[in-house]
Amino acid sequence: MRSSLTPLVTVLLAAPFAAAQLQPFELIVTVSPPGSNTNPASWQPVMRFGFADTGSVPAVLDDIPNGEVFDPAGVVFRTGTDFFIGNRHGNNAGLGSISRFTLSSNGLIATPNGNFTTPGMIGVHELAISPTTGDLYAATVDDGIFRFTFDGGGQPVFASHFANGLQTRGVLVHPNGRFIYATTHSNLIRVFHIENDNSVTTLPSVAVPGASNLHFFCLGPSGDELYVGDISSSKVFRFSMFPGGELVAKPAIDSPAAIDLAFSADGQEMFVGNHFQGGITRYAYQPGTDSWTQSGTITTPSMGGFATYVRPPCGNTDVGKQGGVRGSDGLLNNNDFVVFIDLFFEHDPRADFGSQGGVAGSDGQWDNNDFVVYIDEFFFGCF
Repeated sequence: MRSSLTPLVTVLLAAPFAAAQLQPFELIVTVSPPGSNTNPASWQPVMRFGFADTGSVPAVLDDIPNGEVFDPAGVVFRTGTDFFIGNRHGNNAGLGSISRFTLSSNGLIATPNGNFTTPGMIGVHELAISPTTGDLYAATVDDGIFRFTFDGGGQPVFASHFANGLQTRGVLVHPNGRFIYATTHSNLIRVFHIENDNSVTTLPSVAVPGASNLHFFCLGPSGDELYVGDISSSKVFRFSMFPGGELVAKPAIDSPAAIDLAFSADGQEMFVGNHFQGGITRYAYQPGTDSWTQSGTITTPSMGGFATYVRPPCGNTDVGKQGGVRGSDGLLNNNDFVVFIDLFFEHDPRADFGSQGGVAGSDGQWDNNDFVVYIDEFFFGCF
């Protein structure tokens, strides 16, 4: 297990920082060695990295260990803090499952919240959530895509299975909720239309020139672009998406053994996982040319699925100026702590940050919950 708080605090407090410029986020990435491995003892964890802002040095957060996940491959968020990991179980072990976790609002603690499967769901790879219905889709190694709905208590319920017998790797639902895209470790993107009764109609596939082993998808920051990694051609292919499900190719991005990708909170940085050699390649967006240029790397084992967690909006911790004078100055430093303590003992509403259990929010009381939440939000650049 890796230390959560200390590295991130070091990143944020190395010098006073301009509060308004920070957009903290977290990358959640599965360690997914190539091929099949039926020895559970050698299955790998899920890694997590915290970033104070776009382009910042990553802080290594706690792994989600083997035993809470089972040969993990895909990751997707259903809500801001409710996320799922797709488990391969060695691909040929006759098993497959999805693990569920709840992430604390500060992004530091991932609490297990059950594991589920359904008969025939073997070797789960990428996961996707419909943005319109909230349904969960799971791509499987040899037998198409499984769909789950959620009951009134938020529990997953198996609903349907389609593309039976198709070897799938990636899956993504169009932002309008009417189309599904899937990859099949080939140069094809399979396309499906979701009918009003939730049945699925197969549409013509899209052949991607230059592709050979397409894997996982990611929706682009603009919300109308599709990105997909190819582990054999070492490229990220990029498409404009249209309301009718059409895909129009844009220039591809070179990236070694690209399996999946994710973006920073502001969409100005892209992270791409290397499936064969390991590592995450970082790219900076160039708005003048609508392109991406390599900007760095992060050392990791073999990569699999990616997701970004963006901390929700939080309170104003910029309450102090130079010399402990009250007011905002656009910086977060010791002056803010000094003023916060004064406000706290005066029972000033500006110091009412926390409620029972250290949950963010005002409750009309001034107690330890306010200290816990204030410190937490300060370290994440809340203003």
